[in-house]
Amino acid sequence: MNFEEHIKHITSIKNDTPNEIGFLDRLHLRRENEMLKKHRVMTSVAAFGLILLTGLLTFSRLDNISENYATENANEIDNVYIDELALSLLDYDEDVWSVVEFLDEVNHEPILTIVEASI
Repeated sequence: MNFEEHIKHITSIKNDTPNEIGFLDRLHLRRENEMLKKHRVMTSVAAFGLILLTGLLTFSRLDNISENYATENANEIDNVYIDELALSLLDYDEDVWSVVEFLDEVNHEPILTIVEASI
């Protein structure tokens, strides 16, 4: 081998010595990516738990409210309807006792209290 060919051969061979700066940069980049992945997973789990907890509490709260509201509203509508029905029955038929008997059959509270008070 000739000296010039030897120099060309040496320059064409890759340098196998480790590059400290490149190695540290790749190491720090890999560690940052791993830490970022861990933070993303923890944040996702915390957000999922918070959303799930909020949803369950809201659902249970709204479920109780809707049942109470429906029964209270239905009772109020029934009472108003029966009061108007009693007034229209009194206008149609002046026999008060037949209206009282009818309202007693449908268990209308104001009439029951009046009847029980008179007993």
